[in-house]
Amino acid sequence: MNAESVSRRSMLLLALLLAAVIPWIVPNFYTFLLTKVLFLSLASASLILLAGYGGMLSLAQVAFYGVSGYIVAYLALRTGVSFLPTVILAILGATITGALFAFIAVRTSGLYFLMMTLALGQIAFFGAFQWARITGGYDGMVGIPAPVVFGQVMASGKAAYYFTLVPVLAGFYWLHRMVRSPFGVALQGIRDGDVRMAALGFNVKVHRFLAIVFSAMIAGAAGVLSTYFYGMMSPQLVSLGAAVTLLFISLLGGIARFEGALIGALVFVLLEDYASVFTARYNTIIGLFFILVVLFFPKGIAEIFRRKKRAVL
Repeated sequence: MNAESVSRRSMLLLALLLAAVIPWIVPNFYTFLLTKVLFLSLASASLILLAGYGGMLSLAQVAFYGVSGYIVAYLALRTGVSFLPTVILAILGATITGALFAFIAVRTSGLYFLMMTLALGQIAFFGAFQWARITGGYDGMVGIPAPVVFGQVMASGKAAYYFTLVPVLAGFYWLHRMVRSPFGVALQGIRDGDVRMAALGFNVKVHRFLAIVFSAMIAGAAGVLSTYFYGMMSPQLVSLGAAVTLLFISLLGGIARFEGALIGALVFVLLEDYASVFTARYNTIIGLFFILVVLFFPKGIAEIFRRKKRAVL
């Protein structure tokens, strides 16, 4: 085991320990913000899987996020379905939506693929508005009860944080293993040269299809966590603005690696919170900050830590 591997594992263990104890250190308000960081980072990771590892920039992640969120809201408010089946059905719904979309979208690439994802996102947004009998229309669906796990109500504070932390860690671990599997290595090869990979015998369309399906599943899981966190679901959460925000988070942290999702979500949530204290036009401050990051760190904020790590080693 070389020094770099030891350093990486030490940093990972330290990060996991910090994630486990931080709700007991910081005030409840910051626990609230960190919970938001967690599910936003998982949603961002679903985009990074496609864009960073698959070379497929997407604006459709909020559609998968929204499908699972609305399924949770509908089942929780209008049926007697219990928590676990609700979660399974919600993620399954997002995954199936991803598969149906992927069946068509894998025939395109580049700008045309991006436009396809934009179209799906807009379909989800206007569908949420117009299918008011199911979705609640403009008002959305509110009053979703907090889940009960092992007799504990995951309503807020530490309980909600740990309820979100566990699946997010599981999701990141699965993504980490997947991109290092033969499938993940082939996907990155297709990103770098699809014609070359096809000539080597790899089925480009199948790999892209599976990448879209897997990303939809992860985005769906993030949608479940978000819906239980907010206790509501509305069209604004599947709007074009939400899609751009998710892309912003991914680019801010660094769209090439999954750690960029965590860093981007953390910086975005904290910046949004602190900037909104000083001005109602906090989006302007966020935009200016993003421009500075792009100018000085085009690979995202995660690149700062990678540079320091290389300097130390």
